[in-house]
Amino acid sequence: MNRKRYFLTWNFQVVRQNPESKTLYCSPLDAQFPDDAFALELKQDDIATNWTFIPQGEEIASHYTDDIKITFNSEMRVWNLQNKDGLFLCFDTKTLSFSREQASFWEGFLLLTRKEIETLTHLLNHKWVIPKTQMIMDGKDFQFVDTFKIKIGDFDIDMRYQLLRYWNKYNVTLYFDGWKRETLYLYNPAIYITAYNKEAIMQQCKMCVISLRKMGNFTGPIILMTDKDQAYIDNLFEGEKEYTDNLIIHNLYPKDFLSFVCSKYEITNKATFAGYQPLLYLDPDIIIDRPLVPLLVRGLSSGKICSPAEEFHPIQSHIPVGSSLFSMDGISGRFTPGINGGTILFPNTENDTIRRFIDEIRHVITSLVFKFGRAFNGWADQEAYNYLAIKTNWVNSNALTSFTAYQGPTYDRRLGLIHFWGFSSEEKVERMKEYMTMLDCHH
Repeated sequence: MNRKRYFLTWNFQVVRQNPESKTLYCSPLDAQFPDDAFALELKQDDIATNWTFIPQGEEIASHYTDDIKITFNSEMRVWNLQNKDGLFLCFDTKTLSFSREQASFWEGFLLLTRKEIETLTHLLNHKWVIPKTQMIMDGKDFQFVDTFKIKIGDFDIDMRYQLLRYWNKYNVTLYFDGWKRETLYLYNPAIYITAYNKEAIMQQCKMCVISLRKMGNFTGPIILMTDKDQAYIDNLFEGEKEYTDNLIIHNLYPKDFLSFVCSKYEITNKATFAGYQPLLYLDPDIIIDRPLVPLLVRGLSSGKICSPAEEFHPIQSHIPVGSSLFSMDGISGRFTPGINGGTILFPNTENDTIRRFIDEIRHVITSLVFKFGRAFNGWADQEAYNYLAIKTNWVNSNALTSFTAYQGPTYDRRLGLIHFWGFSSEEKVERMKEYMTMLDCHH
């Protein structure tokens, strides 16, 4: 365990030490952690080794480094530093110096690990979804408003009351007013689509991408899982940069329908898909007909994998949503709606629960193939996806449902996306073209 701890001033500057003169000074948080950051190395059994947030009233023995006495002020929940003359270190907004006989907020410091400071810096340099308000906020707009406080929208965050050790690059749990809990989710979205082999499927994919850019107003990365090369894709989009810019080709070469459909789960341990949140999967036979941000924010706010419900297909009786698997497992009497695996929002690909779910669905599909034959999976992943969603409770089937329509255009209202399943590949193309024409006329 790394026992080194570092100091932040009340307005979140890093305390540093000149290696030659040993003079202390400070500088604003930066993406690069400073090599000369002033450090306190704690003993293995010290309470401060294990806790960033220390309960009020907790007594902690003083520490010493370079003739500096370091004590925890349990009433103010900050650390104080005193020189050998008994003067407290103070940052008065301009100068850091041992100059005060009494300690107040300006003489207080947070004591954090390097990882915690780097995560705080990450918070201040990225965009985040706030579930309570359904808003996206840029960390660059967060304000330092008072001693140890950050203002995020309408919320004041006192950093003395936070459990920073549970923060990570994707999720940050904050406590407003000391106790009101809210988790912020990193907003760095990407979309991926699978499209292989048949020209009709590639035409569907083309319309899906165009709708994302034109109607969905999505400018982020679109990753195309395909067996086609760059020249083919450029020709497919007729060289129109507004659609091919930020379009990333990820080549895979599935051999049959089952492997084609299940390729959507080949996203863990791959740099192409890492770092995004949320990561939205779309079947190619989907058209986006409204701005996509509300759907992404709603799904991400759930904190779970999300797919829309097929409210007209109960898992008890409809084979494509897993009725056979539920029956064979002795799970009966359920009128729960099935889930559509053509739209899946993954929070990210690095969370342990998400990675496990993806591994398990591949495992279940493979096991079914070995036990019953490859033809058993008549609906590819859909049955196994529904089965695991119910068994694990790791999939939210509510968040995206209100944004989703199936099979045909909804001329009177646009929900967000339309999934044209239930037709041949060629008929899907014609129906999608018809709807795209209508959208262009009314866009």
